[in-house]
Amino acid sequence: MAFEIDFIRAENGKEALVALDGQDMALAILDVNMPGMTGFELAEIIHHDPATEHLPIIFLSAEFTDDFSILKGYTRGAVDYITKPCKQEILYSKVKVFLDLYLQKKNLQTEIERRITTEAELNQIKDSLEDLIVKRTFDLSRSNETLRQEIVERKKTQELLIIARKKAEQANQAKSEFLANISHEFRTPLHHILSFSRFGVKKAKQIPENDIEDFFNSILDSGKRLLELVEDLLDLSLLESGKTDYHKEKGKLEEILKESIDKWKPITDEKEINIFMECADGSTELVCDIQKIRQIIENLFSNAINYSPEGKNITVSIEPVEHASQLGNGNNLTFPALLTKIKDQGVGIPIDEITTIFDKFTQSSNTKTGAGGKGLGLSICQEIIQAHHGKIWVENNPTGGATFSFILPCGAE
Repeated sequence: MAFEIDFIRAENGKEALVALDGQDMALAILDVNMPGMTGFELAEIIHHDPATEHLPIIFLSAEFTDDFSILKGYTRGAVDYITKPCKQEILYSKVKVFLDLYLQKKNLQTEIERRITTEAELNQIKDSLEDLIVKRTFDLSRSNETLRQEIVERKKTQELLIIARKKAEQANQAKSEFLANISHEFRTPLHHILSFSRFGVKKAKQIPENDIEDFFNSILDSGKRLLELVEDLLDLSLLESGKTDYHKEKGKLEEILKESIDKWKPITDEKEINIFMECADGSTELVCDIQKIRQIIENLFSNAINYSPEGKNITVSIEPVEHASQLGNGNNLTFPALLTKIKDQGVGIPIDEITTIFDKFTQSSNTKTGAGGKGLGLSICQEIIQAHHGKIWVENNPTGGATFSFILPCGAE
């Protein structure tokens, strides 16, 4: 849905408040030194009004360019503070970021309204269906047996409707949590990039070389975080659409696991976490997309390490098994396979979340406030495993922590 964008200019704070009254704005750009009231005072009024408390504000100033004034602007709720003179291209690019966020918000609101309307229509259909069932029950027959059967069918229908509604509510809740999380995930590194870039441009000739290196490292880390998020979203989208190409070749699962263990060694050493590997006798060779399998192992190791307290152990094991896989023609065939288990001593997973932990945009409630994550990694793992005709699941350990297990057929199916 397209939205019209307009610009309103006000000469002072009072005019700005009149212009804001009853308007849905994407962004306010305030000059600090305005007649009548300062931009800081106007910002406080705006953010104390429930109708505009979430309105993003960018301060512009040619006079107040000292660090104290800039800090004061941020404490008044500003998302940015630009000192004049400022290149138009920079101002336009910053405005475009918040305009895009505003349009995304409006589109999301439209989608929510559409879903509410759809739910209301479903409720009407449900009510009509219940009325129809009641009428049909009394009209069909006076036979007690027939009446009993109709009542049973009606109850089943009601139970199915209740189940469907609960699933829809859970899906909406998961989506809402994901949208809130993804907004934060994008906003935080973007703010870091803009802040460090701005200070770097402003004080490039004054800052010591060591501090400049720290600035660029912070910008680089934030950029990597954004890139990882975008890559996960793109990976999941391609996997679910069935457009992902799998390049299967021979590889040894044991070697892939050892490479990953070596990669995580600096972090495990820092947390004093020991990783033990147990490999049963026999070959660990299999035909698979090695890069995709490496992605699964990276995700599972990341979870195990992030959610393990310092000084704990992680145990990795491989053993040969027979795996029954259902192919596209509906036939079940048994294949030689490898079972891999990654066991940690972390926080574990609530029992009622075991069956949903691999759903997209879902995180365990035990870890939402811990090491974090976007709720995409395990869903990506499941999509890749299923594409290899394998199986992935998780179980809590009796002594604490969780064990993630996956089965991969050895041959190319």
